[in-house]
Amino acid sequence: MMQPLVSVIVPTHNRPDWLSETLHSVLDGDFRNYEIIVSNNGDPAHTRALARVFTDPRIQWVEQSQDLDIFRHALAATSMATGKYVAILHDDDRWAPNFLSSLIPAMETTDDIVLAFGDHHCIRADGSIDHQETIRNSRRWGRSRLPEGIHKPFFEIVAKQSVPLTGSVFRRNVLRLEDVTTDIDEFYDIWIPYLLAATGKAAYYHSGRILYKRVHDSNANSARRVTAKLGAVHGRRAMLRDSRMRPYRHVLEMRLARSHVSAALALLGQRKHRAAASQIVASLETGPGLATALALRTALILSNRAAQATRRAPG
Repeated sequence: MMQPLVSVIVPTHNRPDWLSETLHSVLDGDFRNYEIIVSNNGDPAHTRALARVFTDPRIQWVEQSQDLDIFRHALAATSMATGKYVAILHDDDRWAPNFLSSLIPAMETTDDIVLAFGDHHCIRADGSIDHQETIRNSRRWGRSRLPEGIHKPFFEIVAKQSVPLTGSVFRRNVLRLEDVTTDIDEFYDIWIPYLLAATGKAAYYHSGRILYKRVHDSNANSARRVTAKLGAVHGRRAMLRDSRMRPYRHVLEMRLARSHVSAALALLGQRKHRAAASQIVASLETGPGLATALALRTALILSNRAAQATRRAPG
């Protein structure tokens, strides 16, 4: 086969039914020049069964170690891409038929564009569209008022977290995977757009809803939740140190304060009260307003739990 124009990276873990929908959405699209790398770190029987159904030669089936966490799995899969462009598609999401045809032409005609992305529908676990959440999501992350077209620089888009990584395409040769360090962890879906913005080049936004993003409960264990929350803290602190992000310092500090609170709550779930308390202090030092209220609420929870533990202690 000739080198594909786009590498579609699909990390998967024990979701064969949703994965089938995901693959159909790519194969049934109106863009043809791609490879699909299905990278599995779950039950190999799932992908073996699907490989007998999906026989398109553009699909590669890769079995990864089941010990890989979400972050390392995504990086391992992305490192296998050979296309000019990379699109990461989660195994619980699906594309509209015009996803690639809406994004790739702009990148092909303008070399300065390193990232292209669109808006999306929010769908429930059963695949139906949640229209209210869809509208709320676009407003919350700044896409509802974002003009379609080229944005340069695009640090503001990154600061507002307007880019859904699973709904974007980026140039493979401008992203250094070694810059996505283990400290970032699951924050990589925000960190990668930041790294692309740091090139000083442009992003392209397509205002149509060309992705169906599934909203459902996470099955991550408590240790994974802690690691993911601490990754967000690390990433946001690094972004705040970047002078180019200074105009958006207020929103970054607010999000960092909330990340500290989220980390504290995750640490509480592991009964790591001292570490949780340090995150609360960091939250209070970082940002006022809602984050402070959340921090104080969490501090109260800490205090109550500590008091209960003291009452239960012998003597």
